[in-house]
Amino acid sequence: MPYKGPDEKYQGADICYGYNEDTLTIYDVTNKANATIISRTSYEGASYTHQGWVLDTENQEYLLLDDEYDEYDGAGEASDGYPGEHFLC
Repeated sequence: MPYKGPDEKYQGADICYGYNEDTLTIYDVTNKANATIISRTSYEGASYTHQGWVLDTENQEYLLLDDEYDEYDGAGEASDGYPGEHFLC
């Protein structure tokens, strides 16, 4: 997905959002033979992050992330068995 978000450094770059079980890893895959990691972020209670969505594909400022097992595992903010809210910056 060509990036159109607020970070001017990556405007037009091909960005890949990787949901890697316990992290959200964002890659610049513009050069397919030499992809680079832009950021790798975890959070307290990360259990099984494996899907997400860019909230607004024209702005790309926010990304929604789903953690399927944090409630089941009773981890982090979901330790009470209810979904938690995580804001990653």
